[in-house]
Amino acid sequence: MARCAGLIRSPDASELFGELLKRQPNASEALAYVGKVHPADGYHDVVSLATARRLAQSLDYRGAVDELSRLARRHPGSAPVRAYQATCRYMMNDVSAALALYERARTLDPGLMDQMGTYATLLASSTGDAHAVYRLGNELLKVDQGRAEGWVAMAQYFLLSGETQEALAIAWRAQTLSPSYACAYYTEGVIQLASGSVDDALDVFTKAHQLERNALTFRAVIESLVQCGRYKEAFVYAREMAELLP
Repeated sequence: MARCAGLIRSPDASELFGELLKRQPNASEALAYVGKVHPADGYHDVVSLATARRLAQSLDYRGAVDELSRLARRHPGSAPVRAYQATCRYMMNDVSAALALYERARTLDPGLMDQMGTYATLLASSTGDAHAVYRLGNELLKVDQGRAEGWVAMAQYFLLSGETQEALAIAWRAQTLSPSYACAYYTEGVIQLASGSVDDALDVFTKAHQLERNALTFRAVIESLVQCGRYKEAFVYAREMAELLP
């Protein structure tokens, strides 16, 4: 076993792993998650991240968390890995663990943007602490006003403050900045629902679900359909979600 490990770490093997790594479709994303690593590690990190993504997309969040935990053990200082773990915990309704992991990620990298829109959603819905949500949004906007995450957080803040029209305008700004960002549409859905506009909420929840199918969007679409009295359609979504869950 030791001899095999030595061969894997050899210069010749390093060149081979480097070439394999470059051929992976998500290599740049994986390396952004874990930073600069030995090519052999990089190749395995790409595989780990791809596996976690696949498991999360099939709603197997427990499996995704296990895979991300292995990745985190290899890279304990990776803020994006911690943030992704947090999102998976949130999808599992493990709110306290999710909040702790998000905060750990922000401690590791205060400028982190990845998963922060989802963090803002959780922070608003679980704590109702408008000041904490505002602080998060303000810090994110200081990092990059051209990204949607900070605006999503600010939309959640204005919703908590009872200013729904301002919240809607900011959610629309987030969508304009990032038209394929599901969290921006999910956030509008939450605002529309709070305003009593169930049909509008269903439309944007469905858009969010089309962009990124996850436990939050499934539940939002199902609940909106029920409120609209469209029970058969709600049942179809509920059955699909039940079939996906491990």
